[in-house]
Amino acid sequence: MGRKRSDARCSSLLLDPSLGGASVFEYFNRKVSYGICNLSSKEIQCRLILSPNNGGDTVVHVVDASLDLNTGSVDDGQDGLTNLLLAEMETLDKFSLSDVIGCTFLEDESEEKGYGILKVYCYPKKEYGGGIMCPRIAKHREYKVEAEFVPSAKTFVAAVRNIIFRNRAADETRQKKYLVVVNPVSGQKKAEKICKEIVKPMLDQSEISYEIFVTQYGGQLEEWGKNEDWGRRRSDELESEETFPELNIRDYGAVITIGGDGLLAEIFQGVKTRRDRDGIFEDVVFGIVAGGTSNGLAASILYKNKEHFSVLSSTFLICKGNSVSHVDISRYQTISKTYLSFLTFSWGIIADVDLESEVIRCLGILRNDIWAVLRIINLRTYMGRFSYKPPIPKSQPLDVKDPLPKDWITIETEFILFWACQVSHAASNTFNSPKSTLDDGIFRVLVVRKDCPRLELIKMFLKIETGGHIEHDACEVYECSAFRLQPLCEGSFNDLDGEEVEQGVIQGEVIPSAIKMFA
Repeated sequence: MGRKRSDARCSSLLLDPSLGGASVFEYFNRKVSYGICNLSSKEIQCRLILSPNNGGDTVVHVVDASLDLNTGSVDDGQDGLTNLLLAEMETLDKFSLSDVIGCTFLEDESEEKGYGILKVYCYPKKEYGGGIMCPRIAKHREYKVEAEFVPSAKTFVAAVRNIIFRNRAADETRQKKYLVVVNPVSGQKKAEKICKEIVKPMLDQSEISYEIFVTQYGGQLEEWGKNEDWGRRRSDELESEETFPELNIRDYGAVITIGGDGLLAEIFQGVKTRRDRDGIFEDVVFGIVAGGTSNGLAASILYKNKEHFSVLSSTFLICKGNSVSHVDISRYQTISKTYLSFLTFSWGIIADVDLESEVIRCLGILRNDIWAVLRIINLRTYMGRFSYKPPIPKSQPLDVKDPLPKDWITIETEFILFWACQVSHAASNTFNSPKSTLDDGIFRVLVVRKDCPRLELIKMFLKIETGGHIEHDACEVYECSAFRLQPLCEGSFNDLDGEEVEQGVIQGEVIPSAIKMFA
C-alpha cells in the first residue's frame, strides 16, 4: 500500500506510571522506512510510543528518535508527552489500535539473520472527503527486530494483544472455534474467492481458530442445524485445508456465513426445531459476510456501525469482536409451516421483483432494477386484508388460526406494495426502512395502495437507495409488534428474507433480542 519494507531495531521498554496512570511503551533506535511518511528509501531512527488518547482509544505514535524525550515526556507528565507526540513535524506516523485486528512477532532463529519480524495488521478508514462511511483499507506495519531487542518486541506484542483482544478474552463462548460457512453458488459465485482472499487471511491475522464448510446443495445447512446428534462428515470437493463441520452447532463459538441472506436463514430454519434452540441462540454468535446478490443484513449491520459496505468491513467487525449485540428476529406462521426471519417480508410488487428476477440472477443486484421497471410497466395490484397490533411491551402469542383480538387494527384494500421491515436495508442498495434498527422490537410495514399512479411509483422507487421514498405521500408506514396478512386474490407470492414461502395467510411476530450477532 505504498509502504516499503525496512530494517528496524528495538531497544529497551519503558513503562512510566507517572503519566496519569496510563501505560506508555517506548521503543528506541528503530530504523523504519514508510512510503506514507514520504521517507522513500531513507532510514530514520525513530521510537514507537503506545499511549491512550482523550477518546478512550489507544494510539501508536512513531516519532523521530533524535528528539530528547527525557526533557519533554517523562518529567512533564502526560501533557508534556501529548504535546510532543502531536507536534506535526515530530510525528512520522501514527495508527490507532481500534483499527488493528492482530499483532504478531516471528522470531528468526537462524544465525545468519539474527532478527525477528514484528507485524501489526491494521485496517484504517481511507482518508478522503467521504466522512465516517469511508471504506477500510489494509495498511499493515512490519519491522525487523535485532536479537538483543526481542524481549522488548514481545512485550509490545503482548501489550497490543491485551488491548485489542480484551473483549474477546472476557467472553468464554468466543474462545471456541468459529465455523465459516461458504455458499459457492450464491449471487455471482464469488463466495469462495471472498473466503480465500479476504476472510481467511484476516481471521488468521486475528488468531481466531476456525473451520470452513463449503455447502454442497441447498438445504444442507438446515439439515445440519436441526440435527442434535450431528457428527463429522467429509467431502471430496473440499480443498485439503478446508473441513466439513466437525462439531454440533452448539459447540462453536460463532457461525459466520459467506453468501446471501438465505444462507443464514437456512441455519435458523434448522435450529428452530431443536429442543436446545434457546441455548444456541444465547451462546453462539452469528456473523455474515456479503457474498450474495442483495446482502441486506450485512448492509444493515455495517450501516449501524457507520461502516462502508464491503466484504472487508464486515470481516473487520467480526475480527474485532467488540460489537456483539442482541438482535431481533421474528416468527412467521402460515397455515402449515413456521419460519424464523431477520430481514423483511414482502407481498406485491417487491415480492414479484425479488422472486421473478431469479431468471436473470447472472446480472447481480442490477436484476432488481430491471425487473422493477418491467413490473411497473405491467403493474399488478393485490386485494388483501392487513391486520396489525400496535407496539406494546408484552402480549400473549397468537396462532395464525386464532381470531384476531379486539385491539388489532384491520385495513382491507387493494395493494401495490406490502413490505414488513425489521432492518434498515433489504439490500446493499436498498435503504428501505431508515428508522429501523436491529433491536427496536417492531416491524415497520410499508404500504402503497392501488391509487398510486405509475409515475409517482417510479419517483418513489428512484429514492429507495437513499430512503427518500418514505417521505412520499403515497407511502404509508405502520409500526407494529405483530401483523397478519390475508391475501384475498390469487397469484401472489409470500417472500420472506428473499425466499418464497407457503402462499396464503401469513402472520409475523417480533421476537426481541433473540440472537447474538457481530453487530
